[in-house]
Amino acid sequence: MSVSKINYNDQNEAYLVVDPISDINKEDFKKYLDIDCPSFLKCEFEKNKAFYLYYSYGDRITLKQFLSQVIEKNEALDFLKSLTKVYMDAEKYGLNTDRILLGINSMFYDMEQKQVSCIYVPVNDGILPARPLRLFIKELLVNMLYSENDEMTWLGNIVRYISNHRQLVYEDFYDFLQSQEETGHTFASNVLESIPDAESVDALKIDIEEESEPTETKIESVPEVIIEETGAETESEEDSDMDEIARKIAEKFNEEDENSDDGSSEDMETETVEETEDREHCFLYRRKDQSVYELDQNVIRIGKASDNEIPVYDNPAVSRVHAIIRRCEGGYVICDNGSTNHTFVNGVVLVGEQNKKLSAGDRILLGNEEFVFKVQ
Repeated sequence: MSVSKINYNDQNEAYLVVDPISDINKEDFKKYLDIDCPSFLKCEFEKNKAFYLYYSYGDRITLKQFLSQVIEKNEALDFLKSLTKVYMDAEKYGLNTDRILLGINSMFYDMEQKQVSCIYVPVNDGILPARPLRLFIKELLVNMLYSENDEMTWLGNIVRYISNHRQLVYEDFYDFLQSQEETGHTFASNVLESIPDAESVDALKIDIEEESEPTETKIESVPEVIIEETGAETESEEDSDMDEIARKIAEKFNEEDENSDDGSSEDMETETVEETEDREHCFLYRRKDQSVYELDQNVIRIGKASDNEIPVYDNPAVSRVHAIIRRCEGGYVICDNGSTNHTFVNGVVLVGEQNKKLSAGDRILLGNEEFVFKVQ
């Protein structure tokens, strides 16, 4: 069995292929075709040797496009409420929630109507990987770019709620989201400390910098892969996925650093030390414009303020002093400086005053601004 990845054509349709045809659940498919609900995209189909499903998304934007912008509190809550309503409607119409595709390219949003619309794949049980809504929402919250002017108490409240409710009752969660529209004032830098198991940026497979509009893609043959973004079914699987992602990133950018350390990045508390004569030369490589910054001071501040050692003027997701790199014995450490959109090393968020030892090839994200740590 295979379900193809999501593709797009020039008629504002997302489409996928199910092969063999026998894996389509006919009863479920008929039920889906009969409903008229904005939570789900309208579907048309072609049946040949395989089953082609076409979903018309019109003027809606993808979740990937939605996440590429700075999101204010009310926008985030509207999105989460509408997403929860998708699951409420699925139960109302007797649809299987495990067949709702949760991914950055398979979810669409009408910002004017504040309406999430999802793709539903009416296949037999066990074909699509089940992805719990609660885990997806936690990944989503970590990946949003928040406005610096918003209070953030609601964010911590939502994370605590879904951490304490392993089986979401969708109606109750919807009511809870509504209750968060009026909350007290807390800054985002304090909120992620309440996330005991915050998922990685890569769990959503988001690369904002490479975002593009849906373009037509022709299927030459049905690929033998599971759907689009499978996500992680458990937190333990997410941890192992991140180890593999970090390893691949280090290999990709560390070809000239064959004699560098083994790539491990253990958390440690350090104090700044004076530079020694035989110290390796370390650099930050900025992905966006290929700028290279040598780390030749004991303290290096990164952010949009003009007096930073590494200024980032052209990205509103970056805070004034977003993160700080300090020289330590044996190299450098980085810590978040109470930023709005957080600092990540190899996809793992830095919380509080946590220092992270940097190794050659480490990928650093300031919100959606990417740097790579290099050693020569």
